[in-house]
Amino acid sequence: MKALHKLAAKKKLDEAVVMYQMSPKKDELNKLSSAIDNLKKTDEEDDDKGYLDEAMDDLSYRMYNDMPVGIKSFPKLDNFLAGGLYGSMLLTIGARPSVGKTAYGVNLAYQIISNDPEVQVDFFTLEMNKREMLNRFVARHTNISSQRLKRPAKVLQKYERELVADAIEWYRERKLRVYDKVLSLSGILSIIRENAAKSKSNKYVAIVDYIGLVKVENSRLARWEQVSQISRELKIMANEYNVPIVVLAQLNRDVNANQTPQLSNLRDSGSIEQDSNVVAFLHRPYEDDPKVVQLTIQKNREGALGTIDYYFEGRYMTFIEPNNEE
Repeated sequence: MKALHKLAAKKKLDEAVVMYQMSPKKDELNKLSSAIDNLKKTDEEDDDKGYLDEAMDDLSYRMYNDMPVGIKSFPKLDNFLAGGLYGSMLLTIGARPSVGKTAYGVNLAYQIISNDPEVQVDFFTLEMNKREMLNRFVARHTNISSQRLKRPAKVLQKYERELVADAIEWYRERKLRVYDKVLSLSGILSIIRENAAKSKSNKYVAIVDYIGLVKVENSRLARWEQVSQISRELKIMANEYNVPIVVLAQLNRDVNANQTPQLSNLRDSGSIEQDSNVVAFLHRPYEDDPKVVQLTIQKNREGALGTIDYYFEGRYMTFIEPNNEE
């Protein structure tokens, strides 16, 4: 009976697609959306029987066998996350413009692939191209300014070129992927779905930089509604494939540079706070020491709230936890 329901739902979807192609009007679009939702509902009914057996078996096994809790990144951050970035987590990191959220995303990815070369990191960049992102990753690895990497043949010394060559080979041996042409929510979800499905447990992370630039199909929605759709879909994806997804977000400009951001400061936030397991903010708390960037964790379903002070060297795209240098 359920197979017949699914077949009927697929048939209605095919019909709705044809009708919308013939007459791309609002009524036909609504019918198409309804047909998609109906097919999703039949898939959910097939996939989720409501049984807890698998979760019970997993907990029973872990009581007598120590298992990795999550994917390792920065040591202090991992402690707040009760062991690392865990499956089904949506981690949102907000910051004002120019505080260093992209650089922090680069460092988070760098820490992950340094700790475990088998982890695949999919980095979706909506502000920069691949060349700019590679310069930042190489700068993080070599302590050579990303500005100097723009004209390496002219400005780098021989030993620096050797460092860069070594860094390139180091990254070739890792599973870092950077996407600079995937701007839509559907495109991002498609790539996460494909790669997460092929990955083993604790071997996949997606990072989106940043949520405010992600496009949705229905651009007529208010921006807060679009952001709500994006965060909800990303959270569903994290749950479905049991992988962590990190989302960078921009805060309202009216937040003072040295002021500790609050959850209410998330720009066009929609339901980001509600959908996220963890919400943290980057800011510079000390006027007299701009190289200190603080990460303040203000929501954490699986652990404690608190702050982490980093030393941030912008020239080299480097965040360092005090007393935890590599």
